[in-house]
Amino acid sequence: MNKKSLLVLVLILFIGFCLRFYKLANLPLYGDELTMVYDSYSLLRTGKDQLGNFLPLTFKMGAGRPAGYVYFSIPFVAIFGPTAWGVRFLSFLSGLGIIILIYFLGKKLFNERIGLIASLFTAVSFWDISLSRVGFEAHFALFLALLGVASLLYSKGRPWLYVVFSLSWGLSIHTYPVYKLVLFLFLPFLFFYVFEDLKVSLKDKKSFFPILISIFLGFFAIALSLNETFKGFSEERFLSINVFSRKDVKDEITSEVAWERGLVKLPEKIEFLLSNKAFYYFNLLIGAYLNNFSPDFLFISGDKNPKHNLFEFGQMYYADFLLIFLGVLAFAFMVFKTKNFKPFLFIFSWLFIAPLGSFLLLEEHALRNSFMLPPLLLISALGFYQLFEKRKNVLARLGLFAVCFLVFFQLALGFARANFLLPYKNADLWSYQARDVFEFVSKVKNKYDYVFLSKSIENIEYAYEVYGKVDPKEVQRQNQENPKIKGFWVRNFDNIFIVDVPNKDLDFFIESCSGRCLFIGDFVILKDIISDYKVINFRIGTRPILIKESYKK
Repeated sequence: MNKKSLLVLVLILFIGFCLRFYKLANLPLYGDELTMVYDSYSLLRTGKDQLGNFLPLTFKMGAGRPAGYVYFSIPFVAIFGPTAWGVRFLSFLSGLGIIILIYFLGKKLFNERIGLIASLFTAVSFWDISLSRVGFEAHFALFLALLGVASLLYSKGRPWLYVVFSLSWGLSIHTYPVYKLVLFLFLPFLFFYVFEDLKVSLKDKKSFFPILISIFLGFFAIALSLNETFKGFSEERFLSINVFSRKDVKDEITSEVAWERGLVKLPEKIEFLLSNKAFYYFNLLIGAYLNNFSPDFLFISGDKNPKHNLFEFGQMYYADFLLIFLGVLAFAFMVFKTKNFKPFLFIFSWLFIAPLGSFLLLEEHALRNSFMLPPLLLISALGFYQLFEKRKNVLARLGLFAVCFLVFFQLALGFARANFLLPYKNADLWSYQARDVFEFVSKVKNKYDYVFLSKSIENIEYAYEVYGKVDPKEVQRQNQENPKIKGFWVRNFDNIFIVDVPNKDLDFFIESCSGRCLFIGDFVILKDIISDYKVINFRIGTRPILIKESYKK
């Protein structure tokens, strides 16, 4: 890399840094972040997760969460504590790492200019910025997957990069479950692309031990993954939400097939061929797969979950529609001209394999589909490069101007909305209420003998442990003993009791409290259940809480 390119890459990194770092810890932690950061904190302090399991590889508190993100967050939790910085810093660094890796991929596959363009597109990518600003396991897994791809592409004459490849991909499949499938399917195409380099390396005696170690690490990671899948319940969440386990889908298809078969009397075999469940499931899955390439997902609305899509725009820019189109045309021309179809096969197999990790769940998902992002950025960068190379042409200059204007306008608007409007609009999704309740209780708890926090306050049982930095040994003890109060689920920290009391028993529970007592719950859920309460609204956009005081000698 020459000095000019290095300077440009540093500038691009600075842009990416600013867009990811600004107000990084402003949003409260949501449910998954709360459980992840506390598991990291618990491991740091005791060597056990919050359920008391010693150095687990699957975290049951996260419905079968793989271990990668939790363990790699420990250094940051040691520095920042169980905070937003502690759980998000790994994802933030992954974003910066991805900017660098995309540069090297673009440079290897095309040329240095396209590598720099692709890295700039990554730096300002709505998709990657959204993933960088929240503690998402999928983002760290994407970084590891890209590190593995780049290591293998650059392994010629650098045999120890085979070890980096195996380590990276091995860690990736232990960080986010989707990568178990997509990396396995993509591996043959990756090996095909580097086949000539592999043949050279296999003949080189210096490569023997690195390749041997790489193979061992690969098989070890796979064996460990299979063990966790069948014994550690690492696929617990997937098994509960995939299309074949969803009762609503099954009932709807069963009803539709029964109705169709009742319309006309036909021989049983013909009836089965004309109307069967397999046909409906196949249609659903094909539709779900193709939706990942729809203009609505890619360019207009994106992931409908605001936690995954902080800007509430498409996953790509409007301008990317033109650039991807031009990139595909440029690819086709390159294949026709050079007769070398390897780069084309490599990029497009990557792009079309990536959504296979999510289509069984019947939704377009920015996290599960994150492996789509690199090939889209590379194709878009190729399209921009074609415009730039033809900038003497009037139409090309107009195209460049339109693309730059659209990207700048959309980025400025999206960034302003994401930081100054959408946190209020989507406040309830970020467990603001739980953080506000913790801060409120911290100020008033000494005025009462007992403070009861209802689980109607979303994620309060996790938020209190995290924001209060509760001793992990105490949390482990209570999670193992599962204590109760008056027959109801409870977690108790000093005079704070987090309770799960059925609505019908709430009034009796509150009135039976002896001493000076305070009950806090969610207003929307409990307003018609209990009486004589006060309402507190902490901020615009969040659900208010209700409080009820009682005093009995």
